[in-house]
Amino acid sequence: RELRSSLAKTARLTMAQSAAFEQAKKAVEADPFDTDAWSYILEETKRQDLSAARESYEAALNVFPTSSTIWFDYASLELRHRNFDQLKAIFKRCLLTVPNLQLYQLYIDYLKQDGKSREDITKAYEWTLDKLVADVGSRPFWEDFIHHLEADPAIGGYIQQAQKTNALRNAYKTCLVAPKTGLDVLWQAYTTFEMSTNKRVGKQALDEIRDRYMQARNVAREIELIVRGLDMQQLALPATRSDANLRQKDLWEQWVALEKANPLKLEDPTMVVKRVMAVYQQYLTVFCYYTDVWYNAAIYLEKCASEAQARSDIQSSQRFASEARALFQRGIDRNPNDLLLNFAFADNLEASGRLDETKAVYERLVVNPEIDPTLVYVQYMKMSRRTSGIKAVREIFKRARKNDTCQYQVYVASAMLELSSTEKGPTVCQKVFELGLRHHAGQPGYAKAYLEFLTSLGDSTNIRALYERALASISDELADSVFVKYLEFEALHGELADVLKVEQRRHSTLRKVRREAVIEEQTGSTLSDLVLRYRYLDLLPCDQALVGLYAPDAVAIVTPTASGSDVLAPAGEFRSTATVRFSDFPLPALDQLIAYNPSADNDLALQVVRPASTINLMAKLPPPSYYSGPKIHVDMLLKEIANRGVPEPRAPPTTGAAEVNASRLAAKRQAEDDADDVFRQRQRSKQLPL
Repeated sequence: RELRSSLAKTARLTMAQSAAFEQAKKAVEADPFDTDAWSYILEETKRQDLSAARESYEAALNVFPTSSTIWFDYASLELRHRNFDQLKAIFKRCLLTVPNLQLYQLYIDYLKQDGKSREDITKAYEWTLDKLVADVGSRPFWEDFIHHLEADPAIGGYIQQAQKTNALRNAYKTCLVAPKTGLDVLWQAYTTFEMSTNKRVGKQALDEIRDRYMQARNVAREIELIVRGLDMQQLALPATRSDANLRQKDLWEQWVALEKANPLKLEDPTMVVKRVMAVYQQYLTVFCYYTDVWYNAAIYLEKCASEAQARSDIQSSQRFASEARALFQRGIDRNPNDLLLNFAFADNLEASGRLDETKAVYERLVVNPEIDPTLVYVQYMKMSRRTSGIKAVREIFKRARKNDTCQYQVYVASAMLELSSTEKGPTVCQKVFELGLRHHAGQPGYAKAYLEFLTSLGDSTNIRALYERALASISDELADSVFVKYLEFEALHGELADVLKVEQRRHSTLRKVRREAVIEEQTGSTLSDLVLRYRYLDLLPCDQALVGLYAPDAVAIVTPTASGSDVLAPAGEFRSTATVRFSDFPLPALDQLIAYNPSADNDLALQVVRPASTINLMAKLPPPSYYSGPKIHVDMLLKEIANRGVPEPRAPPTTGAAEVNASRLAAKRQAEDDADDVFRQRQRSKQLPL
């Protein structure tokens, strides 16, 4: 009976786990980056049979190809089953792109169990340690390598023993001049090693690297402060601006910046590059979906290639340039739909004269069904004009016109590229605009681009005709931006009567969009109309801070920028430049405040008593529905205020005897308090003299 009960309980538990596993699989199908579901799947995978576990690990690696934890668990599974062929294939896929101490240690264990020769294992140690050149936690791995060298039987006599001694000495020296935690332990071991061979030669060898060892130990402390906060096992997720990710990125950037500053004072520039790129390689295992990390790493290599060429190091220059291109390609393989990274790679190839490869980048993008090809075609045409001339641009434009998913921007780009390419540029440009008008007349952006071109030609007749054609084709919901540009044109080139007519038409269209009832026909212009009519570039006819009061409809339309150009801007970008004087604001009526009594039936405690001046102001303000300006996020504002440090007010200088005595008495009491404060004494002793 107990056996049957135990078996039934086990069966129920297995069924529950199976149901939960299937539910987790459905969760990751719906959201491939559901880390909670993946954590459960990977934990359950450890209890699956080999075939099912392989399937789960492969599915996880399709989403998280840079996760050292998943690769380590997958390789450990194959090593336990001694499937060396599969294990070799796994290491071939991950060792170059996922630098990780545990993974590399597992690789060495695999070589030892597979019966590789001592020479092969030594080369594997040297290769992996070269990849971990910037890893401050690699001391145990170095100790393991040194033990491996010490275990060499050195059969053959004096020469073999001397080779073994030199190999150990070189390993110690290489290890001790690079920052690591626990360098003191290795230094003691190295001292013992040198003193046990030849004290005179050993003392000389120790003196040679003592200063570099001390420098490495100091730098290690700086790196440890950064690395302490890093989550090296974090799964790589798509780019977000979460606080946790920003904090992690900031730490990685600090580490990169520290290595770029060459704190070890290395004389060989290639060694600095190696250390920086070693940090970047670890950085990318966690943030492989972030464009800026790939780009910054690649342009750093480009910069190093230029510097190497300047000092006539052609070999290093070519190597760094090749590594930069390879890094761009890796980033694109990981983020094939990232236009920023693809365009940057194309520019890199174009700058190096690799035009066929440059075109191949654009050709891959235009056939990618997951990408809107409009911007790709625009950039493709711009690149072709630079490298092949206007005829190549026309061929690409012809292809873009046949693509039904391309938007109006392709026509605008083609027209503007024609403008300055030949003597008949303006005529050809206008023909392209007219061609695009057949397909995109209902697009306000296209109409505005065409109008700007006609305005540059001074063709007022065609400009008005185009405005009318555009307004006839564009829906009322999208027509307001065209009306604003139309008003701007008439205010500059037309008669006052024409301006007023366009204003009335705009009001009529806005009422239709807002579905407002016409209580009485508007006969005059509103203040919003006047603000839009009289503004010019970054000049406004009234104080900018008063635009929201006088003309709330104009706030979201125009915002003068620091550069002096007029731009259409969303309401959230409006910034007031008015001087705030708090003395002009009424103070709360403190005598009317009611003490809060937290009781359920005390409705009076929830009432807000406002000063009379506030009540009068609220009565004069327009209704909230009229306000279309920026919305303030109250929680963020309060958080910002809370995080601001408010300096203490300075006391006015005094020279009276009473003040001097009081000051001396206070100083004496502070000195007595400090004498008993052990913490302050310790902190003071750590401070360096100015």
